[in-house]
Amino acid sequence: MKKPLVSPSFLKQKARQLKKEKSLSQHQALEEASKMLGFSNYRNYLNLLESNAPKPKPATEEQIEALRLDKEDIALKRAHSLIAETEKSKTQLHELLENLKAVENSEADVQAICEKSPALNRYLELNFFSDFLRDEECEIEDFAPYHIAKLVTLKNLAFRFEDDVLFVEGDYDLTLEFAFDFDKDDKSDTFKDQEMFGSFELTIDKNLEINFENQDIGHHW
Repeated sequence: MKKPLVSPSFLKQKARQLKKEKSLSQHQALEEASKMLGFSNYRNYLNLLESNAPKPKPATEEQIEALRLDKEDIALKRAHSLIAETEKSKTQLHELLENLKAVENSEADVQAICEKSPALNRYLELNFFSDFLRDEECEIEDFAPYHIAKLVTLKNLAFRFEDDVLFVEGDYDLTLEFAFDFDKDDKSDTFKDQEMFGSFELTIDKNLEINFENQDIGHHW
């Protein structure tokens, strides 16, 4: 019998403890924590969490198609505005990677250098934000079909550097806002910001290309 559904923060706290105690990866810790709390795996937990999340009011097929086209236009404009800032961050990160080569064998030094780099954190957030705007395999459409990415916050980041590749894992919070004009007096849940969360593992190579190894997404409730 499954145990009662727990909050995301409780499960993540348990995962962080396991990660530290057993030297697990982020994904392994989340899987083990989920099983300890009575779920088949972390995906099973996320699916159950989503089934308990509030659902927006239904819309007609015509309304959904109009919303989809408008949403794509808004996302394209926001993504375009990020290009210049992303390129600026890239120039600063080349120097960071050179500094990491000098301390590659010291995990503590790599962690310290990366934590003190606002350019690295911003570069990661910009890429996350851009992906969420495009909704490429991020499943946002399944959670909140009328919303669009508003803010991405990364946290609990861990870094290591091997063979010119920076490995990054951590958690993120994602705020989505309703993407269209609406009656401000209407207090329906449909129009409220949606709060989501997830964890990830990725690499950044010497050309500053980001490759996701693992990424998940869930809905705060």
